[in-house]
Amino acid sequence: MNPPRTEIFTDSTALLRRIKKQFEGKRIFILTDENVSSACLHALLEEFNSIGEIDVIEVEAGETSKSLSICDHLWSHLIENNCSKSDLILNFGGGVITDLGGFVASSFKRGIPFIHVPTSLMAMTDAAIGGKTGIDHLDVKNVIGTFALPEAILVNTSFLETLPMQELKSGFAEMLKHALISNKTLWQSLLKLESVTHKTIIPFLSESIKIKEEIVNSDFREKGQRKLLNFGHTLGHALESSYLRQNKPISHGEAVALGMVIETAIANRIGHTDKEHSDAMIAGITQHFPLENYHLPNFADLIPFILNDKKNAGDKIMLTLVSKPGEASYNIELSMETIQEAYTIFHQ
Repeated sequence: MNPPRTEIFTDSTALLRRIKKQFEGKRIFILTDENVSSACLHALLEEFNSIGEIDVIEVEAGETSKSLSICDHLWSHLIENNCSKSDLILNFGGGVITDLGGFVASSFKRGIPFIHVPTSLMAMTDAAIGGKTGIDHLDVKNVIGTFALPEAILVNTSFLETLPMQELKSGFAEMLKHALISNKTLWQSLLKLESVTHKTIIPFLSESIKIKEEIVNSDFREKGQRKLLNFGHTLGHALESSYLRQNKPISHGEAVALGMVIETAIANRIGHTDKEHSDAMIAGITQHFPLENYHLPNFADLIPFILNDKKNAGDKIMLTLVSKPGEASYNIELSMETIQEAYTIFHQ
């Protein structure tokens, strides 16, 4: 099965027409969270009865739902309701829901069909694309998961209007990442945005999605080129996990933005990029994610998460680094000491 192309719609009517075309008559289990349910779900349910039997499963919003206990609850619900391979799971929400729902579907009865209808910018540009599913365990992000492809990825841009600014900026961080690793022109265009709103972002949405899809399609199992997408994620995931452990969670996008800043400083420190490019890239990121807004944890708090990063090769810490906008390299081996030296630039 080839990875599905993300389809973009501008309203719920067109989205529902698309779902009805392929999935009419199926029993559909809709997985969502409490926030999405109150903001967006009514737009789907009004017409869903004409498509098939519907069962809505709602979980708490936030990263803590990506857990084995929630998976147990969901698997139990599917068993109790006689879910079969002829049914469908529709993951309706942000990155937490697409990660969680994809994992539950791919592991239940060795895999049942699922689709993603992402409602956040983060999910639209990143989490819903690429066939990665995952949950967290022992505070380590996405450490348990599978590669599993959805039947379809259906984006409705009108859902972006419901997002608070923090969620928009979280997804915007991934758009910046896509531009930095692959498309200098997109990077320069995004830098010109005076503000991040659903209206200013939408013109660049399809290009950002295209970058992710092309990289994934060239290397689905992440043996090479797909590792470029890990830029900002080694330090980003460590920061995200550390904040979560302190019960002071930040969004995934904020963590990735901080990770990109620190990893760019690392690249400059080891001579992978020069000071001019390093300073310009850091300035471009921090204009939207000011470092003074974050109280960075002590580096010692990050070490366990860095060592457990799934991108490592044995005991070797492997990073993806950008030399200049549009040019990135993966499998760069680094010592913990070098990472710490760069980190201390921002944590005094």
